[in-house]
Amino acid sequence: MSNKEVLLELKDLHKSFGSLEVIKGIDLEIDKGDILVIIGPSGSGKSTVLRCMNLLEEPTSGQIIFEGQDILKNLKTIDKTREKIGMVFQNFNLFPNKTILDNITLAPMTVKGKTKEEAEKKARELLEMVELDADFMQRYPHSMSGGQLQRVGIARALALNPEVLVCDEATSALDVSIQKKIVALLTRLQKEKNIAMIFICHDMALVQSLSHRLAVMYLGNIVETVGGGELCETAMHPYTQALLGSVFSLHMDCCKKIETIPGDPPSPLELPPGCPFAGRCEKRMPVCKAEKPRLKDVAPGHQVACHLY
Repeated sequence: MSNKEVLLELKDLHKSFGSLEVIKGIDLEIDKGDILVIIGPSGSGKSTVLRCMNLLEEPTSGQIIFEGQDILKNLKTIDKTREKIGMVFQNFNLFPNKTILDNITLAPMTVKGKTKEEAEKKARELLEMVELDADFMQRYPHSMSGGQLQRVGIARALALNPEVLVCDEATSALDVSIQKKIVALLTRLQKEKNIAMIFICHDMALVQSLSHRLAVMYLGNIVETVGGGELCETAMHPYTQALLGSVFSLHMDCCKKIETIPGDPPSPLELPPGCPFAGRCEKRMPVCKAEKPRLKDVAPGHQVACHLY
């Protein structure tokens, strides 16, 4: 475990929608000032984890411990906790009929009781922080590019000086060149403000350069956590290794066969017992289909849920 100060912790977190269990006993720690990246295939539960962290979804069971307190046990603290956890959405999530000034100030700053002048001054500071001119304040979302809209979304998420910034695939709707600029902006702000950041991302190369820690999800389970910069050298779970094998590079050997993961994921409504990846894993053993492996320490800061280890 990390020697840093733990800011946000999930313990045995479950979330079900009717008979469909989307999150199956997640354990995660986010340290103050660190970047945690969560990766995994579509439908693995990544966004649901983030929505539970930000209390946009109520977990079915488990604990969400923020600054040492289980916020699910004290509903009176939820609004204050939401102020400390900013969220940047994939689709920008701006009011189309409101100016950029109103989009930044309407919800967060009126709640704080700021005057119109104070809110406008703060909006100018926030736009400058995300490298946009104050001229943008009177514009409407339809007149702006995707990269500009995402910068506005980041400015709004920072309006209440959060301690955690949650980014739900905040770059996936943007082209590659703009993605890099947005990621550079986020990492700069994270360092300047020393806030923790939780990021969902599908770009493996970006993941390794961005994250302090990495969590790999598969069918509602975390199968591996590891230091972001150590991923290539230390990945142990067969699914994580398969992900790394799927990365395309300009320098790759074009004659080399592209490896794919055999089979298809099982239906989330009819998951077999045992390891969720067992049906597609070439290294599976009899125990893998009978018993679900627990996430356990294999090295400092490295956990794996696999019977091989």
